[in-house]
Amino acid sequence: MPHDIKQECLWIVRGYGRRKKAYRALVEQIMHGPQPGDGMPRDSSVGNPTESKAMRLAALEQYPEVQRMRAVERSLEKVGADIEEEGIRRKLRRALLLNCESGRKYPFEYLDMPGISRMDFYRRKERFLCDIAYQMNLTQVGTVHAQ
Repeated sequence: MPHDIKQECLWIVRGYGRRKKAYRALVEQIMHGPQPGDGMPRDSSVGNPTESKAMRLAALEQYPEVQRMRAVERSLEKVGADIEEEGIRRKLRRALLLNCESGRKYPFEYLDMPGISRMDFYRRKERFLCDIAYQMNLTQVGTVHAQ
């Protein structure tokens, strides 16, 4: 994968926690925020509040920040698919996120990944980042996506 694309994917992963928190806050606001009839100014159309919420939630999914968050989530789901034990898969996913956040602070040697070699860990990280690049259309189809 080209260095600049890898760096872009790393920044997408680094912003995952912030994006997830902001997304949850927006969903909460949509679901429990001010509703028609609460004294807040609205347009003159009369509508179904549930339908309005569904439309706003659907529109939220189209935001670029939400699409970046979803790309990380979909890629994380694929990590460790070949590992039977759920606990090890979960630990691997967490280790990848930490390593992407700061490879210097969380190198493989500090992550305690029994049964996974250093080389295997970094191959999985590369596939994870390639999958994000593919989902975000950061390069031509087929040139970055690793299976």
